Amino acid sequence: MTLNGSKKVFYAILVWGVLLVPVLFLSCSKVTHNPGDMVAAKYTDGKWYIAKINSCASGACATEFHDGTVKDIQTSDLKALPTKLELKAGDKVWAVWPTTNEFCDGTVAEVKDTGAEVNWDQGGTPSFVEFGRMTKR
Repeated sequence: MTLNGSKKVFYAILVWGVLLVPVLFLSCSKVTHNPGDMVAAKYTDGKWYIAKINSCASGACATEFHDGTVKDIQTSDLKALPTKLELKAGDKVWAVWPTTNEFCDGTVAEVKDTGAEVNWDQGGTPSFVEFGRMTKR
């Protein structure tokens, strides 16, 4: 069911089997991406990489990956990246691994003015990641 372009999802809060309050959550069915936006984009190998939006039409965006490859990616396989995050040491993040430009899980070790030092869940040397290249988990 849609409401002004949004999907309506109904949940009910139950306590000890008694319906207390029906709750309505709205989730956007359309996210707008603009040319020049940096995004996390799912590549044909199934992994997520940093990429730039070149243009969008009909539910897909021409997306340029770090190696110069341009692919039409469905908007459902694109995730917007915030340019600034409220982070603290210990926060879990999904951030760009510096040598592959692939998104990987990590934990914030230290927050700095323009990004954060990230300890990678799969090991390796901690790396500084700029805001706009990570998001909170």
